[in-house]
Amino acid sequence: MSKETKLPSEWSYLVDAREVTDAPTKVRFEASEEERKNLARRLNVIAIDYLYAEATLARSDSKHVVTVSGRFKANLVQSCSISGEPVKQSIEDDFTGWFAEPDQVVSLIKVKHERDGIMDGAEQQILDEKDDPEPFVNGKVDVGELASQYLSLSIDNFVHSDVYALDEDGDVQMREEIPAVRKNPFEALKDLKIKDK
Repeated sequence: MSKETKLPSEWSYLVDAREVTDAPTKVRFEASEEERKNLARRLNVIAIDYLYAEATLARSDSKHVVTVSGRFKANLVQSCSISGEPVKQSIEDDFTGWFAEPDQVVSLIKVKHERDGIMDGAEQQILDEKDDPEPFVNGKVDVGELASQYLSLSIDNFVHSDVYALDEDGDVQMREEIPAVRKNPFEALKDLKIKDK
């Protein structure tokens, strides 16, 4: 059986878990041109012009788990889902994650399952993310990869150019071809003043 290898992340920012103590560790980092180019290929967008993240890492109450909470900002160029022409998008969103040593991850899952009374052959419940942390990779947390995953979830795959809009029936049309909303024919009468004869 071949040993599974972890592919390198296009936007990797590693934090040594040993440096995360009771005092929260704050990090700020920005993707390089090469990282943005590689990540754009992975996320199937034309380009990523800017990508920045900041995060706080802290130990959980159990001390075995490192929690990560942060926020990223990105400027993307995507293909219009209607015409294929380039469309610029700005995305800003939060991200969270939980990480632990691989052997600790296994024991946490086991404890959780035993606590819930899950027996062999029974339907297995999906664990909450904080109860099922990701493993450290060589004792490190890859905050860049975590932010990249959340970025991929935040991308609008049906983005369209401002040239297009929805008409009254909900169909996509070019804006200039959508007729203006018909005005009430009696609206002009409201400004007329009746003169006494």
